[in-house]
Amino acid sequence: MATTVAGKAGQARSRAKRAQSKARQAKRRPLVQRTARISLGARALIYLVLAFITADIAATGGSGKQASSSGAIQEMVRQPAGPALVIVLALGLVAYAAWRFLQAAAGDAEAKPGEDLAKRVGWLSIGVLYLGLCGRSVLLLFGRHQKANGTASVSARLLGVTGGRELLVLVGLGVAVGGLGLVGWAVGQKFETYLPERKMPGWVDVAARVTGTYGNVIRGGVFAAVGVSLIVSGVVGTSRDAKGVDQVIRTLSHHAYGTWVLALVAAGFLAFSVSSVLEGRYREI
Repeated sequence: MATTVAGKAGQARSRAKRAQSKARQAKRRPLVQRTARISLGARALIYLVLAFITADIAATGGSGKQASSSGAIQEMVRQPAGPALVIVLALGLVAYAAWRFLQAAAGDAEAKPGEDLAKRVGWLSIGVLYLGLCGRSVLLLFGRHQKANGTASVSARLLGVTGGRELLVLVGLGVAVGGLGLVGWAVGQKFETYLPERKMPGWVDVAARVTGTYGNVIRGGVFAAVGVSLIVSGVVGTSRDAKGVDQVIRTLSHHAYGTWVLALVAAGFLAFSVSSVLEGRYREI
């Protein structure tokens, strides 16, 4: 019996290695690399619109606009050529998710086992996130609008089940730590590993460093704030404390200094959009 189990485990490892090898070969194909570069444009477009929405909230209150990825897509749908643009965007999001799934399957050959596993989980999570965002874009395209306070709704459901408060705190910790980790990753300019200087003119290298650092610091700070709100919601036991990106931004707008902070956040989203374009052009896939 033990021999049979060991044999099956060995076969599973062998199949996993073959799949990993095929994924690494696929990453080197020109079509896959071009698709990955184009898909980064979809991410850039979302953050460009998100920057506009955040700036509008800072200036006018942005009534009826939601400062989130779904809100950015919803704003696109409202434009005259919006439906066609959202269809193109949805295809880009699928491509982006597929690329992240391929990264998760291939892993990082140069990383240590623990680091490689962490990267795989991260890439897989990003792929799932953007695949879900693609689904939302399709729903929005057909008039299926989502509730603005979705984070509170999910939190309320979690708080209603056994162990939900603890789970919500753990999710919040994960989001907060991930956000702070993104800040540290940006400040340390870890993105240098996939933006080779030899392929970029000097001014592009400077632009990539500035926009990549500032954009990711802002994103990380917003995500960390979302995580903290989830932790508070779990500890206190009330869903109204749980906030998504939109609620965090609107909470900032209610403070005396909110306009200036939101201007910095909008600039950060814009910087990340520019960074995504530069990454799509020069990144080592």
